[in-house]
Amino acid sequence: MAHRIFLPFMLPAAALLLRIVDAQFPDLDVGSCQLCQNGQSVPDPAFEPDEAGGSTCGELEAEARDGPYYPCPVYYYFGHLCGCQNQTPPNNACKICQDSGGTVAMPDVIVDADTGQTCDSMALEAAFISEETLGYSCGYYHQFGNMCGCSNVPPAEVSCGAMCDDGTAVPNPNDTASDGRLCSVVEAEYLYNPYEVACDAGQISYDGLLCGCSNKPPEGVCGALCGPDTDVVPEPDKVVLNYATCSELNDVATWDSVSNCQVYDLYSALCGCENVEMPPPETTCQTLCQDGSSIPNPDLIVQDQSCSEYETMAKFETQLENCGYYDMLGALCGCDNEAPTDGCGKLCGDDEALPNPELEVWGQTCREWEAESTFDVYSGEFCEDTYREVKYLCGCDDVDLPTDGCGPICSDGSSLPDPDLIVYNETCSYWNLESIFDVYGVQEDYCGDYVHVGDLCGCQNEPPEDGCLLCEESLLYPDKISYDLYDEVYTCEEDANYIPFAYSRDDAECAAMRSVVGDFCGCPSAPPKKCSICPEGTKVQLVDSPSFTYTDSFAGTTIIEDENCVDVEFVINLGAEGLVDEECAEISAQIAPTCCIPDDTNGGGGGTTSSGGICISPSMMSGIVLVFFL
Repeated sequence: MAHRIFLPFMLPAAALLLRIVDAQFPDLDVGSCQLCQNGQSVPDPAFEPDEAGGSTCGELEAEARDGPYYPCPVYYYFGHLCGCQNQTPPNNACKICQDSGGTVAMPDVIVDADTGQTCDSMALEAAFISEETLGYSCGYYHQFGNMCGCSNVPPAEVSCGAMCDDGTAVPNPNDTASDGRLCSVVEAEYLYNPYEVACDAGQISYDGLLCGCSNKPPEGVCGALCGPDTDVVPEPDKVVLNYATCSELNDVATWDSVSNCQVYDLYSALCGCENVEMPPPETTCQTLCQDGSSIPNPDLIVQDQSCSEYETMAKFETQLENCGYYDMLGALCGCDNEAPTDGCGKLCGDDEALPNPELEVWGQTCREWEAESTFDVYSGEFCEDTYREVKYLCGCDDVDLPTDGCGPICSDGSSLPDPDLIVYNETCSYWNLESIFDVYGVQEDYCGDYVHVGDLCGCQNEPPEDGCLLCEESLLYPDKISYDLYDEVYTCEEDANYIPFAYSRDDAECAAMRSVVGDFCGCPSAPPKKCSICPEGTKVQLVDSPSFTYTDSFAGTTIIEDENCVDVEFVINLGAEGLVDEECAEISAQIAPTCCIPDDTNGGGGGTTSSGGICISPSMMSGIVLVFFL
């Protein structure tokens, strides 16, 4: 099954100036910028500066011109990295050293372990960035300065101070703080506080402890879960609410100086602490059993938690509209709870018991699904739609199957020859149910995919009479790999079997498949391509294509990245509008050295190509979604 999914879009350069990405530009409207201040194009559009997060100079240039994401000085910095001549920094730019012109004594020291940025590159970045552009103070750059040999002084008015209680530097600068960053980096950020955030004394002191300081919790923290007289919990390794262990929660509470400390009362109770302050009973859901009795099965595990833990949670639940959820849990835990009259009711109806209550469907048992349905007062008129497939899977009789889905995968309605046969990583019975209940397949016109799966499952399915044929003759290379992505590998023969079910002869995708994939797979009569990315005497190969840029008459500058060469050629042949004739040659010039090999090896394929044809804009694909089974 061929997976020709190619939805190109232009995103702002990813991971560029990671600090500046976090700055806020709510009213940014600079119209257009340029990388080279002299108005010339970048010398090498394909070059990827290390600081640009994987974007090429050509992509940055297009972004600056057509839709700037940053203020223009940021693009001047990128222009400098891309080789533009005589770039002039703004007069009010930052400096990495407070008392110098921006040079550093230790240029090769790495100041950001995540990006590998050195003192020298950080100083260069600072030279093009002002506080206005950055969105916060130049203290951001000053915080790195002392690592680079500067004699910078933290600003007393905003500094959060040292991480160690005694005011000394952290003993273990290469250890990691609570957020996973190096202690040296976190220490500098606390000292210079470039974002001017409120200083969290507990967090700073705790990070200092992790970095080797002999710190004690400051005044005003919530304190240990079980009270000030003990720093241990009865069940330290217990995982609470699938969130964290009691030991970890105890550490957080011990150093937390900003939270409402009542949030830890539930954790204290679940971790086995005694004398925990409880909210007034009349303000909570109180107990799982509606009559106030003890739960019959306190140790029973329901949805990854014990019934006794749910009982504790109910006693802390003050959102009374959630009490119905605890009534449902109580029923699962053995309470004789009364179901609401406006719930969705039992799965199989009041008079029919579940055939197999312990059968697991979608991660929980049918018994649990029935409890959920019975106490569900939220679905209302959508109860039937919400639980129909669960009812069917749980074996209820007389389930009304949807008539607006794709239907059974055997087109004639016959039973599956082998329900347990694995096709595309799932059983045929799974695909049959998906097809029956998939109403979107009709709306999005991909039901043919299910018919194809049915064919692989042994159904006597035939493709539509107007189905697209990859080739009217036998392929020369049926075993050649035509798709290889995310551990999914398909051959030309599998492509040829799938295409008639997916496309009709009149579809634009059919024409592109026949010319591009047909040629690639060795169809002797493959029709000419509208645009061949490979020069005469060469052929396309299934490798990753370089990123490239071209101009579309509708969408403007279009950037293509993260695709293989065969899919690139498929997309640019998918239509006949958008590109001027010269664009085909321009695209070929950018990617042919990587995508094309001499046409003298197995897999060359047949067919002819026309030169100088019209290429297809990938932006034309923005409304096309091909659904495949991964």
